[in-house]
Amino acid sequence: MANILTREIVEAGLDGEIIYLINKKIKEIPRGVFDGLENVQSLYLGRNKLTHLEPDVFNNLVNLHLLELNNNNIEYLEPGVFNNLVNLHRLDLIGNQITELEPGVFEGLNNLTHLHLNRNKLTELPPNIFQGLDNLRYITLNDNPIEVIYQSTYDYLNIMIEAYDDFIIEGLDINDLDRLPDEDYISREQYASEMEGQIKGEVNGGKRRKNKKRKQKRKSTKKSRKQKGGKKSKRKSTKTSKRKITKKSKRKSKK
Repeated sequence: MANILTREIVEAGLDGEIIYLINKKIKEIPRGVFDGLENVQSLYLGRNKLTHLEPDVFNNLVNLHLLELNNNNIEYLEPGVFNNLVNLHRLDLIGNQITELEPGVFEGLNNLTHLHLNRNKLTELPPNIFQGLDNLRYITLNDNPIEVIYQSTYDYLNIMIEAYDDFIIEGLDINDLDRLPDEDYISREQYASEMEGQIKGEVNGGKRRKNKKRKQKRKSTKKSRKQKGGKKSKRKSTKTSKRKITKKSKRKSKK
């Protein structure tokens, strides 16, 4: 079938310990296509037409150091998609359509140092998303509409920033984001199971309600911040008016 990655295409792109598969119009990668290629260290899959990756699809590439998936159309990453990539140092997901990261999707990438997620459609950083990535030193998140960070992820990133001088988060200040407790997080699986047995339109409606709920929380957070700010300004204006009254009374007494 057209646009499915075959073993023949893989072998044509194989050059020693590197596989070049850039701009091959690949839409699908079947399991097992990389079998027997344990010595490969770099895999370039940029500028293709991938929208989805099956769990365990890279399972046999145990010595892979670099995985480049930039400029595809990937919308979602299933937990397990990076299984067995224990030696991966750099993961490039720039310029995709990723809307959310499921907790556990980066689990097992213990040697990852560089994670590139810029130019996607992420709106939040879920609980424990970077947990266990103890060698991570560089994250790029530029050009994502991120508004929310969950408490455990905020705490983890703060620990890493304080512990390592060379730890960098590019394109995002985590202190500018709305912070929510972990228990408020609704996973993809959770709301899908809640909507089980209903039509697809209702599932989409559930997602919209989920987003609406989060927006309401953000609004209430922002409102409370404004109210706090309003109280401060009220105090200032009260002090100012008192000063004016005092000055007027002094002038009258002098007369």
